[in-house]
Amino acid sequence: MLVSSICKDEIVSVVKTNSSDESDEDFEDDGFLTRRLEGKKATDVRLAAIAVGTGCRGGLGNLSIRGSNSERGVTDCGLSAIAHGCPSLRSLSLWNVPSVGDKGLCEIAKGCHMLEKLDLCHSPLITNKGLSAIAEGCPNLTTLNIESCSMIGNEGLQAVAKSCPKLQS
Repeated sequence: MLVSSICKDEIVSVVKTNSSDESDEDFEDDGFLTRRLEGKKATDVRLAAIAVGTGCRGGLGNLSIRGSNSERGVTDCGLSAIAHGCPSLRSLSLWNVPSVGDKGLCEIAKGCHMLEKLDLCHSPLITNKGLSAIAEGCPNLTTLNIESCSMIGNEGLQAVAKSCPKLQS
């Protein structure tokens, strides 16, 4: 699905820039790998590579995406790759990722049941449907931060309150 939608020139571009890439390095945090993608380096191709590459290293525990490449940024397809390849994901932060919507969040809810922390900021396509899916699929959620997500309302928040008994903030 994701691999078939990747253009050859995009893969070549990513391979060329990977050798000098410092901002998205792996860190160890409480035994889990952490990845951070920012700006033009935040693409579906990189997310697919992370999903494939972290499996043999114990799995991805924390993923932070800040901003998105305007041409080939992060979309629901990229989050789907993470959901399928990183079931140990415990923390997800999406800031200013305008092409990610409910479909991507629903995939995370289906594949990442260990999710404990979700941070959403300036995500205009995420609605009550996506948040409700997270509530249903990720009952271990302890921390939820939502900022400037105008399509999330009481319905989504009520679903989280009902289905996530460990929620602290």
